[in-house]
Amino acid sequence: MTGPEAITSRTLDAPTGESLRRIFQGRFVVGRGAASPPAESRAPTTFRCTNRLRSGTASGVDLRANANFMNLFTVRWPKGRPATSRAAVAFTLIELLVVIAIIAILAAMLLPALARAKAKAQQIYCLNNLKQLGVGWMLYAQDNNDFCPSNAAASPFNENLGNWVTGWLDWGAGSPPGANTNNAYLMNGSMGPYMARNLGCYKCPADKTRSAIGLRNRTGSMNSFVGDYIGLMVSFGNGNYRVFNKMTDFTRPGPSLTFVFLDECPDSINDGLFQLNMTRNTWSDIVGSLHNGGGAFTFADGHSETHKWIDGVTKSPVVRGQCPAYNKVSPNDYRWLQERGTALK
Repeated sequence: MTGPEAITSRTLDAPTGESLRRIFQGRFVVGRGAASPPAESRAPTTFRCTNRLRSGTASGVDLRANANFMNLFTVRWPKGRPATSRAAVAFTLIELLVVIAIIAILAAMLLPALARAKAKAQQIYCLNNLKQLGVGWMLYAQDNNDFCPSNAAASPFNENLGNWVTGWLDWGAGSPPGANTNNAYLMNGSMGPYMARNLGCYKCPADKTRSAIGLRNRTGSMNSFVGDYIGLMVSFGNGNYRVFNKMTDFTRPGPSLTFVFLDECPDSINDGLFQLNMTRNTWSDIVGSLHNGGGAFTFADGHSETHKWIDGVTKSPVVRGQCPAYNKVSPNDYRWLQERGTALK
């Protein structure tokens, strides 16, 4: 017997079942279990097949007529879609808005993390720069009978000729004109030949403030008690405190507790000297706080570290003018700096 009658008159074997699977061409998903067609397609308990059986076209086959067939196979209809229509593959407006919202949430979560990662990378880069300055400072001393580079040169004061670094920085063009950006004023300093022409070591990568003629080439300054050959600290009222002109002078508070270089606030930096006051706790020169409210240091033993500032005055924003912290008090931060700047004689 052939044709549709074959389905209703005998039990279907496995090959015949496989043939029926191919009949449905993906319109229905065939598998075990109970199923019923959607409401809009429920009228036909008779399902029409579009493929051809061996001897002709199957049309109007009543699948419920054969209990054995129904025990073997059931037809699972796609949810919410009529059997007579092809499912369209596309985004709805709601789905698109949901995707956009998810992307926005992920961006809001990731961007702050990326900003922190960038700040951390700049901090590490800055530490490396200051460490390289420390290495150059030690090499200079080794070549000069343990004498440190000069950090308090005689006049002209604004050019600092003979100093570890020369030139005077400001928000204009610098002094002499062009000193803000002219790298010759870095190379002409006494430490210039020891820096292997790596002039990027003089500047913190987090400093993006521009002067009238462009980005300035230096943020590093040296402790005013190091390399003071002209008695500048005595004239500033610090005569009872130790000055470090030779490597052998770093006995108290000790090389690991005496900073040599630091990053100075962009509003405060001018010459290469960072003025530290030991008889008062108000700022003359101000430390940098570009690393999430912290500053970077290199010490006389060669190690570098960062320190997180506590007082709000110390973390004043850059205003491209007189630093807001000038002549103000930072009781906690200034004491920390004094303890690592020098000691009583």
